Amino acid sequence: MMFDRITHYRRDNPLAFRLMGAILLISSVITLIAVLLLLIREFSIGVSRMERNLEQVELSAVPAITRALWNFDESQLQVQLDALLRVPEIAAVNVTWQDWNGSERTVAQGVVPADGDAARQRYALVYRRNDGSAQAIGTLNIWLSRASLYQQVAEHAAFIALFQILKTLVIALVIIALVRFLLTRHLRHIAGYARELNLDTLHRPLVLERRHAERDELQDITDAINHMRDSLQLDIREREITEQALVEARQERLQQQEQRVRAESANQAKSEFLATMSHEIRTPMNGVIGILDLLAGTDLDERQRHYLQLMQHSSENLLTILNDVLDYSRIEAEQLLLEHIPMDLQVLVEDAVSAFSGIARQQALELVLDLRLQAMRHVRGDPTRIRQVLLNLINNALKFTPAGHVLIRVQEDPELSRVRFDVEDSGIGIAEQHLDTIFQPFTQADHSTSRRFGGTGLGLALCKRLVQAMQGTIIAHSRAGHGSCFSFTVPLEINAEQVSHSRPPTDGHVLVLSTLQPLQQALLGMLRHMNVQAGSAGCPSHLAMAERYRHILIDAPVLDKLSAEQRATLDRWRERVCVLVPLDRREPEFLTLTKPVTATALAALLDSQLQGATPGGIRVREHSRFDHLNVLIAEDNDVNRDVIEAILGTLRIRPVICRNGEEAVAAYRAAGGAFDLVLMDCEMPVMDGYIATAEIRAIEEQAALPPVPVVALTAHVMEPQRQRMRDAGMSHFLSKPVRKDAVRKLLAELGLEKTLQLVSFEQRQED
Repeated sequence: MMFDRITHYRRDNPLAFRLMGAILLISSVITLIAVLLLLIREFSIGVSRMERNLEQVELSAVPAITRALWNFDESQLQVQLDALLRVPEIAAVNVTWQDWNGSERTVAQGVVPADGDAARQRYALVYRRNDGSAQAIGTLNIWLSRASLYQQVAEHAAFIALFQILKTLVIALVIIALVRFLLTRHLRHIAGYARELNLDTLHRPLVLERRHAERDELQDITDAINHMRDSLQLDIREREITEQALVEARQERLQQQEQRVRAESANQAKSEFLATMSHEIRTPMNGVIGILDLLAGTDLDERQRHYLQLMQHSSENLLTILNDVLDYSRIEAEQLLLEHIPMDLQVLVEDAVSAFSGIARQQALELVLDLRLQAMRHVRGDPTRIRQVLLNLINNALKFTPAGHVLIRVQEDPELSRVRFDVEDSGIGIAEQHLDTIFQPFTQADHSTSRRFGGTGLGLALCKRLVQAMQGTIIAHSRAGHGSCFSFTVPLEINAEQVSHSRPPTDGHVLVLSTLQPLQQALLGMLRHMNVQAGSAGCPSHLAMAERYRHILIDAPVLDKLSAEQRATLDRWRERVCVLVPLDRREPEFLTLTKPVTATALAALLDSQLQGATPGGIRVREHSRFDHLNVLIAEDNDVNRDVIEAILGTLRIRPVICRNGEEAVAAYRAAGGAFDLVLMDCEMPVMDGYIATAEIRAIEEQAALPPVPVVALTAHVMEPQRQRMRDAGMSHFLSKPVRKDAVRKLLAELGLEKTLQLVSFEQRQED
């Protein structure tokens, strides 16, 4: 019955039961230790008492027994032995001696203990006479027993243990009662509350059944549970709101998916429309621009040439607008693919800047190049896109600069593998409130801009997209009436296969004479970048200081302002003088550099002066030969065919003409593949260029012929069409309208050009 109650209590009050067990265990251990310490202490006291009793026996009993034995008083001897037995620790005593006859006699009292715990103590009985002499007369033997000591200690220990056990039980019961009243009943209430807690009961807080709410651990638990309850209610409300938002978002997502499908269909239709329009517009433009290029090479009077230039400029503007629209559409359709090929960045920039020298001259603008490249001259990247951005920014700068200058600055940062391009002008500028919108498509600073200067407002947006595609950044700084500066920075990989070496220091200083501050700074910067010491001056009166310099670079406007005396002085230094002239000006008396001055031309000038070149202009004559080439053309449009044939004719190439792909395949098969180049239109009747190219590649594979370069003549510029051309086996592209320069460049890239270069310096005719 008792066991069942204990089991029931243990099941209902496990914490209190464990607490009671812990208290009993700890109390029992403490009690045991206390009893052991007490036993040790009692035993030590008992041993000390035995030792004191023995000392007392030695002091009092031994002399009395000695006198009784000396006097042969057996009754007195018996009395003394009985007195010793009354000592608790003495179990037995005896006295042994020898009588007059020499016989050993013994008087004993008590029982000698049989266990090994008894100890015997011997005392010699010595009688001392009055004269001071001593005589041994016997021996006193005492047997000590610790049984009484053990019994006494055991009784004391039993009493203490019983008392401690009772005390422990009472304390444990009191503590258990307190724990149950103060803790476990509240814990049971908390547990019951937690078991009943659900969504329907979350509104009921937990309250403990106590008279006073005290700030203790139970109250902390109660507050924590109530806080959790409030948090759950809040989370449930938020989840309901979130679920509702998810439902709405799902519905919105479904709508967006439908809209995206429609947008993708519309975008696909737009791409197809742009591809078709590209082809349809470029096809007639091919004839217009091609014929205009051919017409420029004929004999025309000044008025006719002026009209021709207007027509060429208008057609170029139309082509630029078309290209910008198509490129922007390609970026929007995520069809823009970037190249990562080796390039000479210095040559790329100089070619791009030099292409605008004629336009700058027509507008009476100074076009200045400040190019400082060393470690990052030979890099890997996309030269086409870099050139496109640079050309667009330069074209904008020239367009919006009625007078003054346009400065192109290129600087490298080898540590970050980045190159910065700045295009700065002294034009009309841009109001600060419009700087945030100029990179948006079809946007200009104000509506009057397009009316005054033309353009679609797409160029800068395209530049930004292209720069971002190259992982670069583009920014603009400007104020209305104070010019503009457009800067873009692109990361480029240094081409380890081509290392640019720094120029060795040049002996002698160079003086730059120019009234144009940007030109001064650009030339000084490039000269010092070439390890050349240089100075500058901006007034003709400073010509006298030129005597201290070994080389003199003088701008043509400064030369025109020289007096007769200053001109005579300059004539005496003609071997050291180089005049910076515009494109259409000659100075036969001096060495000349055509503006914009490039770093390559500047380095060539320094080298020529060190080698003692005579005055005159630096001239490079090239003689290219293409008459050895056997070219096959497949083009169905009569105008385009005539233009291409005429362009090749200017290069002394007589091509084989075909009007469709079927004729081209037949001609290729008949010639046994003996063609150096195939120009293949893509859209043709009977057999298009894609099938014809595949047929040609099959013929080459069957006959083990080396693959001939097949160049696509295409007005399609979108990436899907170009990928289709690559899949068909076409190796290169020639976009319509086809131009003579593009054909020459293509032939050079294919290694089909035979070139002889002659470098000379024009001599001044001596009087």
